[in-house]
Amino acid sequence: MRDERVSFERHPRDGELARDTSTGRVGRIVCQEVHTDRWTERVTRRLVHLRPVGGGIEWTADPSVLRPVTMPPGHGE
Repeated sequence: MRDERVSFERHPRDGELARDTSTGRVGRIVCQEVHTDRWTERVTRRLVHLRPVGGGIEWTADPSVLRPVTMPPGHGE
């Protein structure tokens, strides 16, 4: 087990829609989870928390698999 500290921070795209290319799901970015090594203070991993459009169970995704999504006015809100 790693000796890590986990913190939750705002993501630069908080509130925006993103497609998780690993699953095909679309969700709104809620925050990011940052894992930091307690000894070196280096970030070891980041995960983005997403909430499905229209509600449902949140999930996490690696930031590298997220792509921006634009929805037509009146759709998905």
